[in-house]
Amino acid sequence: MTPAQYRGALGATMPHPDLLHHQAFGVEFFITFVLLFTVFASTDPLRTDLNGSTPLTVGLSVGVCHLWAVSSVCQRLCLS
Repeated sequence: MTPAQYRGALGATMPHPDLLHHQAFGVEFFITFVLLFTVFASTDPLRTDLNGSTPLTVGLSVGVCHLWAVSSVCQRLCLS
C-alpha cells in the first residue's frame, strides 16, 4: 500500500547509516545483557522479595533499555 518512493527500509531493523557497526553492536550487547540479567534475577526461585512483580520488572527493563538505546543513538547522531 505504501508507494515505493516512501518505502525504503520501512520496517527493517537496521542501524542508522551514520552509526558505526561496533557502536551498534555495543548498544545491542548492553541492552541484551540488561534484559537477560533482569529476567534471570526476576525469575530466580530462591528470591522471595518480588511478590509477583516479575512482569513489571521485565517490562520496565525493556522500556528503559529502549529509551536509553534510542536516546544514545540520537545524541550520537546529533552531536557529531
